[in-house]
Amino acid sequence: MPTTRIYRSTDAGAPVLERLDAVDEATSMMALFNSCLVSGYGALPGAGWTRPYKDVTYAVFKQGGGSGEYLQVEDSTAVTPSPRFVGYESMSSTTVGTSPYPVNPGYVSIDYQAAAGGIPIPWVLVADDRTFYFYTRDATTSNYVGLAYGDGYSYQSSGLYRTFLTSTPFRRNSTITAPGMDRWYTPRDHLGTYNSTDAPLTLIGDQAKGTSETLTGAVPYPHGPDNKIWLAPLELVHHGTPAIRMRLRGFWHWLHNTASVADDDVFPGTDDMLGKNFLLLRNVQSQGAYLNIVVHETSSTWETNS
Repeated sequence: MPTTRIYRSTDAGAPVLERLDAVDEATSMMALFNSCLVSGYGALPGAGWTRPYKDVTYAVFKQGGGSGEYLQVEDSTAVTPSPRFVGYESMSSTTVGTSPYPVNPGYVSIDYQAAAGGIPIPWVLVADDRTFYFYTRDATTSNYVGLAYGDGYSYQSSGLYRTFLTSTPFRRNSTITAPGMDRWYTPRDHLGTYNSTDAPLTLIGDQAKGTSETLTGAVPYPHGPDNKIWLAPLELVHHGTPAIRMRLRGFWHWLHNTASVADDDVFPGTDDMLGKNFLLLRNVQSQGAYLNIVVHETSSTWETNS
C-alpha cells in the first residue's frame, strides 16, 4: 500500500511559498510541489512522484504509481496571482501532451498570491505516490483554497479511468442525476472514450446527513448516543448517465457542524475506522459565503486500485 505523507509550511526545512515577483523563483508553487512530491526536504522524503520536464514557466509532475499520468503547472509572472493546472494522460515536454483535462485551452486555477512579495503564505499538502490534496490560505480572507489531483478509487473492475483534477470551491451536489458543481475534470468516460468536450464530474457525499451543498453536516457534535465523530465517503459522479465513477482516496465528508472544532486538528479512527488517522482543516472555500470542513486520512490506509 502506498505511503501517505503530510507536508506543512511549519516543518523544519519546508519550502517557502510567496508572491511570485520574478520567473522561476524558489518560492513558486512549482518549487513547492517539487520539494513535497519529488525531492523531499528536511527529514521528510518526497511522496514518490517525478518531475520529468521543467522550464522557467512550466513544471510537469508525473504520478509515481497508479495511472502514471501528468500534471502541468504554469506558475509565472504572466499568470500571477493565479497559477494554472492541466492534467494530461502523457507528455513529451513542458507544453506537449495528449488527452488534456480540462480540454485545451481550459485549465483550473487557485488564487494564492494576494499578499505582497516577501510574505510567506501558510500551506499544507497531503499525498501519496498517486494522489495529492493541497491547501493554502488566501492572504485576503485567511480561508483555505485548495487543489486536488490524482487517482480516485475506481468502481470499475479494471480500475481504469480514475484520474481527476479540481480546485476550490469544493461543493457537493444534492442528487446524482441533476447538474451541479461539475468541477472534477477527468480525461475519459467510464467506457474509455476521451472527453473531447469537457464532461467534468460532480462531488457527492451523505445527502441525508449533510448540510446544504457544503462538506459539513447536521449530526450534532459531540454526538450524544456514541460521542463519536461521523464521516462518510465522498464520490464522483457523472450526472448525465448517471454513473458513480469513483470514491475519493483519503478524503472524507465531515457530517457535523463547524462550531466546536479547531483548524488543523488531528484524531484517530475507531471501530471500522480503527487504524486510520485524520487531519481536519476548517474554513475551506465552498460556494459564495459558505465554508467547508475537509477531513483527510494521514495514515497509509487510502483505498487503492492495483
